[in-house]
Amino acid sequence: QSVPTNYHITTDRETAFFDLMAKITNSPGTPKLLINFSKQAGKLDVSVEGNTDLSKIKEVEIIINNKVHTTLTNQPFTLELTKLPEEEHWVKARAKYISGETEISIESLYHQNPWWPYSGIR
Repeated sequence: QSVPTNYHITTDRETAFFDLMAKITNSPGTPKLLINFSKQAGKLDVSVEGNTDLSKIKEVEIIINNKVHTTLTNQPFTLELTKLPEEEHWVKARAKYISGETEISIESLYHQNPWWPYSGIR
C-alpha cells in the first residue's frame, strides 16, 4: 500500500475476517465502539458491541477533527454539544478498558459531518 496507510479495521470485510480469526482461536475478539447519533443536532451516545462489560470502561473520549473535544466519564456515555461545528468535521470515539493486566484501547469508525442533515448547516 502507498502512504498514508490506514491500519484500522474500517470495512465490513476486514471486520468479518478478524471476527472469524477470533472464533477460530476461541478468543473473545475485540469489542466494537459505536456512536449512535440522535436526530437532535449535536447529540450522541456511545455504546459497546461485543464481549466487554461496559462497566470496565471508565471514560470515553469524543474526538472531533483529530482533537479530543470531550471526555465522558459517566454512564450512559452521552454528549450534547451546545455549538455545532460550522465547517467540515469528522467525529469518532475512543475508550480504554482493562482486560486482565492489559489496557486495551478501542475506537469507533470516523463519521463525516454527522449532524449536517439535522442542523440545517448545509
